[in-house]
Amino acid sequence: MNNLYGSKAETVFEFNADLFDGAKLEFIVDVSLAGRHSSGSMKVTLMRNN
Repeated sequence: MNNLYGSKAETVFEFNADLFDGAKLEFIVDVSLAGRHSSGSMKVTLMRNN
């Protein structure tokens, strides 16, 4: 976020898209830190390789 220049945070999450039939899956990830008032959103696009 804007006050944390040079800082780094990581996490791992999983989801199952087996029941999704489309070739393109788009979703929004919203990130916020405990104790901070700012947040950031990012659009993620996954493409199926058939």
